[in-house]
Amino acid sequence: MNKTKKQLNKVAGYRVMLGLNQTELGKYLGITKQAYSNKETGRNSFSDKEKIMIKDLVSKHIPDITIDNIFFWLKVCKSINKTRRLNNK
Repeated sequence: MNKTKKQLNKVAGYRVMLGLNQTELGKYLGITKQAYSNKETGRNSFSDKEKIMIKDLVSKHIPDITIDNIFFWLKVCKSINKTRRLNNK
């Protein structure tokens, strides 16, 4: 499994830790299960509001968690993978 997949699964891991499925967390965020799934798998990005809402849920279990802890590495890994793809052309 590549790093991007592992980091994307990090978001899913927090969701599972919360005891929620994609439908439930999507409903909490005000989006459909499919929209949530697309965000969790990296097809679409979470909005800043959604990131804050997820962070607020996770912080009930991990008080010092930050948005960067949950989401930042997604961007770094995507950037690394994009750079690798460009370099391999």
